Amino acid sequence: MLLLPDAAPWRQWGRSGWIAVARHLLARDLAVVSASDTTPGMDAVTWFGAPDLRHPWRLVIGVNNPDTWAAVSAGLPTVAILGPDASPLDDDPARAGVRRVGDTWLVQSRAYCVPCGRRGCNDAVDSPALCLDWLAARRVVAAVEQALELPRRV
Repeated sequence: MLLLPDAAPWRQWGRSGWIAVARHLLARDLAVVSASDTTPGMDAVTWFGAPDLRHPWRLVIGVNNPDTWAAVSAGLPTVAILGPDASPLDDDPARAGVRRVGDTWLVQSRAYCVPCGRRGCNDAVDSPALCLDWLAARRVVAAVEQALELPRRV
């Protein structure tokens, strides 16, 4: 499993959410790799620099950033965690929750303001996004479980 957190504050999902997802995957005896060391506290997770999308990842989990959409374009099963900005795959960005588009699961907060199309709550690159803070790890884990039901491609 490949985790793709983002360093931009308006695209950051909480550290506790990433830890919950990683622990869930590790409890299932799945190898977990992260493209960022911005999520400390996950000792059993392997860290590396740039994501290598040529690897046959079973599942990619990321926020709405270019690396996540590169995984989608590469045809990898992906769980995309959406914040204030809509997904390129969204036909109806006003629908919140978990929905599937092909082999991609879009997970979004049910906050009243999503998607606002702004860069965080203050519309600035250094602004946090409360909708991501309010996104429960159980929603992401549910999407991960659905994605893991897909037959593994070699």
